Amino acid sequence: VEAMSHSILEVSDLTMRFGGLLAVNGVGLTIKQGQIVSMIGPNGAGKTTCFYMIVGLIDADQGKIRIDHEEITHYPMHGRARKGIGYLPQDIRLLDGSIHDNISRFRNDDPNQVLAAAQLVGLHDMIMTLPEGYDTVLGARGVQLSGGQSQLLGVARAVYGDPALLVLDEPNANLDSHGDAAIDRVLRHCRAKGTSVVVISHKPTIMQHLDQLCLLQQGRIVLSGPP
Repeated sequence: VEAMSHSILEVSDLTMRFGGLLAVNGVGLTIKQGQIVSMIGPNGAGKTTCFYMIVGLIDADQGKIRIDHEEITHYPMHGRARKGIGYLPQDIRLLDGSIHDNISRFRNDDPNQVLAAAQLVGLHDMIMTLPEGYDTVLGARGVQLSGGQSQLLGVARAVYGDPALLVLDEPNANLDSHGDAAIDRVLRHCRAKGTSVVVISHKPTIMQHLDQLCLLQQGRIVLSGPP
């Protein structure tokens, strides 16, 4: 008998205007524990704006967003990662600090969690070839990573600590086949752990993992169902 899973993400009537124009128009979405859902649609459909609101980077003009039945506005931005939200934006920005700092979000937690995240995305062996390993400094005065390596480091930061909800905006945009395999491992890991995932991606390699596919057009979900 399949166990009943509770809702991790509940979005209702989500609306956002920019300059008087509707960027997101009444979006509703429910993701249960362990489900993997993808949003697709043309450029300008409102996908990334939805993600900004879901993780709390911008406030919606209208609507409700609940993470594990709690409205996201009830806790501050700096506390949302601790509430179990992992986020990978389109524009990966690595911070001036060590690789360990970038994965752990500058937290002094169990280093085994940093190691696990790096291994999951396939970066551990590369990291160990660097001068100081996980203590290697990134940024203007440190080591510069390639686009694909930066992307995977961003994914490692998002999955660090096994969040309850993982939000991925084009996770394999800059990745080759090895990177695609890493995203495949991440989604399989999330499925096994019961982590809920909402992802923007048009790549067929992700479709095999989906429970639900949502098509956005002009800020609205016009189709939703099994892929």
